[in-house]
Amino acid sequence: MEVEAPSSEASRQTEASSSQIERVDRATPTATVEQEDPYSIRTLTEELELLPADHPCRLDALDSLASAFSDRYDRHGSLQDLEESIRLRAEALKLCPPGHPQRDLSLENLAVALSNQYNRSGSLDVLEEMLQLRRE
Repeated sequence: MEVEAPSSEASRQTEASSSQIERVDRATPTATVEQEDPYSIRTLTEELELLPADHPCRLDALDSLASAFSDRYDRHGSLQDLEESIRLRAEALKLCPPGHPQRDLSLENLAVALSNQYNRSGSLDVLEEMLQLRRE
């Protein structure tokens, strides 16, 4: 009769425990909007605040922060996140005059954010602003 080494049994118990923890983690509800990934938005905000208005990286910083707010809006539906995303995307568009290589992308990003706002509010003013951006 063969006796298993204690380390094999301990290893199997550890694997079983890890498996149970994974199932519990996946079953646990996600964090609240305020708790979820606060470092990403906080860090991106701090980075943006350090950049002067004429810094060449400001456009990318605005876009990254707007995307973080937009992603969080998509997950939680917070109107404040959507409004902040729109504000940041409008500011980014101001940095892209006609002929700028990123103008089309900035126009599209702002139009998509406004489309989300229209879908939520039904405001005809928002719809008109979105359509005007899409025509440009």
